[in-house]
Amino acid sequence: MKYIIGLVGMPGSGKSTALEIAKQFGEVVVMGDVVREEAKNRNIPINSQNLGQLAKSLRNQYGPDAIAQKCIQKMQSITNDFCFLDGIRSKHEMTVFAEKYLIKVVAIIVPDHIRHQWLISRNRQDDSSSIDDILERDKRELDFGVQTVIENADFQIENLGTIEELKLNCEKTFKELIFNDFS
Repeated sequence: MKYIIGLVGMPGSGKSTALEIAKQFGEVVVMGDVVREEAKNRNIPINSQNLGQLAKSLRNQYGPDAIAQKCIQKMQSITNDFCFLDGIRSKHEMTVFAEKYLIKVVAIIVPDHIRHQWLISRNRQDDSSSIDDILERDKRELDFGVQTVIENADFQIENLGTIEELKLNCEKTFKELIFNDFS
């Protein structure tokens, strides 16, 4: 594998929807899955707070690239020329991936007040259920450095419309990357 299309955005921005489209083009590696797998191995209940604490603990214990390195191990078995990567949280992780692969980053952008409403309404197992929990999770993500990754993304998709509009915008952006930037 030579290329990565990285997806970045704050929680609830639409990355899961973008991943639905990404799966039509190639394999997907999700950094959060590494943390979820580790939580299961440690018998830690899966919720936003526990996953956030575990991600921080893994980075503190094994270094800021701990989760990125586990993703690279997963990527080594991918036979396609490219894959999608969800969940880059820091400039350091970007550097780790860029040392091995050509990477282009797509940021999904949504105003915070809309994103917070979506998080409360979607009721996913690892989502926060109150505005205080959401703000705490946002702070944790920002502390990891996700804002820097968003600001330095190669492409930005504003998610201000319907889910269908987001899917169309993702498809258009992914095609442009795959057929123009990586060919």
